Amino acid sequence: MYLLSHHYEALDVLKRFVVEVQTQLDRRVKTLRTNYGHEYLSHIFKEFCEEKDIRRQLKIPNTPQQNGMAERRNRTLLGKIRSMMAHANLAISFWGDALLTAAFIINHVPSKSVSTTPYELWHGRKPSLEHLCPWRSTGCPLQ
Repeated sequence: MYLLSHHYEALDVLKRFVVEVQTQLDRRVKTLRTNYGHEYLSHIFKEFCEEKDIRRQLKIPNTPQQNGMAERRNRTLLGKIRSMMAHANLAISFWGDALLTAAFIINHVPSKSVSTTPYELWHGRKPSLEHLCPWRSTGCPLQ
């Protein structure tokens, strides 16, 4: 997961992700599904996708059902973020940290629908959760 401060950072993040997929998994990104945001429609974005042979799929505006899995994941993440922020009574400036933490947890714990975690699929080994501490703790000793 990558946090963006501005929309124009999307191309740089995509480039980093493509390199990460190639180097860590020895695979390539084949398809990219986006909305009609200006950051995805620029000439240089289109050129990069053509250069890397990435097929672009633009979803029709106001049709979240076209991206159902991502929409469900976003709802799950938002629920976890709100819960964590409320429990820890943190300022909104910590929203990005809460998002990264929630995504980390989701990617490292099993779910009912899939027998392996996303971490296992990416790295080929089971994740360790021994280093996790409660979100609000201040002096959590790492083992």
